[in-house]
Amino acid sequence: MKPIRVLAVDDDPDFQYLLEQTVGSQPDMELAAVCPDGVEACRAARRHCPDIVLMDLDLRNTGMDGAEAARTIRLETAARVIILTADDDPSTVIDASVHAFASGYVFKSQFTLLLPTIRETAAGSTPQS
Repeated sequence: MKPIRVLAVDDDPDFQYLLEQTVGSQPDMELAAVCPDGVEACRAARRHCPDIVLMDLDLRNTGMDGAEAARTIRLETAARVIILTADDDPSTVIDASVHAFASGYVFKSQFTLLLPTIRETAAGSTPQS
């Protein structure tokens, strides 16, 4: 069985490292790339053809916010997007997820849900549905 290819997008170097270590340690996952901003994420998604994109919603000062980058990736590739956010307001996250055509979201405060959410989304179900 081929590994789930994951593209991670976050502008925080510490959280990038956490994503690299977490996803990279899974035998059924492969980290395709880590990007610090939405523009680079769109390029990387076209180049690496990930199955899943983990998109930080709040990409500060990067020229393209997470929701817009996720929407572009969904329109241009077959990747499914999971929104990652420190914002714990469900209505903000749901609105952004709908705008971005995201398959789901994970609050950074609930990081332990990330790996099961990646697997469920890659398998075809949408955890939030």
